[in-house]
Amino acid sequence: MSRLIKIVGKIEQTKLTTLVVAISMLMAPLLLMFYEKIIIAGYGRFGQVIGRLLTAQGYHLSIPDHRLS
Repeated sequence: MSRLIKIVGKIEQTKLTTLVVAISMLMAPLLLMFYEKIIIAGYGRFGQVIGRLLTAQGYHLSIPDHRLS
């Protein structure tokens, strides 16, 4: 019985995590409409692509990165 409770708990946790991720993905474009300054955490391959796209659209970027290069 306790094993079933653990399985159900994990399923509920997965549903909650999925919901939080989906809401954050829906909110991101709305937040971009209201703010002109964007923070990109990390400037690896993906961050550079996103940075170029946002810069081309006229957004000002702040890019904290632990590497100096």
